Amino acid sequence: MKKSKSYSSLFYFLIITLCLSNQCENNMKSDEIDVVRPIFQLTTADIPTFNGMTQTKYGEKPLSIDEIIEGIFTELYEFRWDSDDGEYAYIDVWVAESKNMAFDLLEEMQKTWTIPKDILEERKDKPAAVGDISYSKGSCFIRDNFIIILHVKEKFTNHVNEIAKHVDAKILSTKPLTN
Repeated sequence: MKKSKSYSSLFYFLIITLCLSNQCENNMKSDEIDVVRPIFQLTTADIPTFNGMTQTKYGEKPLSIDEIIEGIFTELYEFRWDSDDGEYAYIDVWVAESKNMAFDLLEEMQKTWTIPKDILEERKDKPAAVGDISYSKGSCFIRDNFIIILHVKEKFTNHVNEIAKHVDAKILSTKPLTN
């Protein structure tokens, strides 16, 4: 009788352990779920604000940032529009391996910026204007595994949020590699 009682206790212990470990594994997996999307193309059709301008860069890769920031693999793609009157707008699209890596990369990039950390924190949009987190009405934002940085000349400074929303919509329309 003692054997069956100890086997019974052992059986219940194993069942509880398996259930708990399975629950922990499920929690870990749900925390690790990360939407990763491939690079996308941006054109004037995607950003009507740039109608009448000439697109001069279509996602060129000027460099690979992993040479600059160790341990974080990413690629930079540039999209640019110019007008005859000297106005321009360009968008840097940084593609990271995951959302967490995008956050790490943005943190590393911010260390090199001349903007003091407290001012940068003041410029953080609460709630995010676009994406998962954004600064200055969307002039810099993270959506999934992308960091988007908008560079605009005077003509477009009042349209930053509109432009950012168009870019964010394009990202969201891109089929994820993961879900």
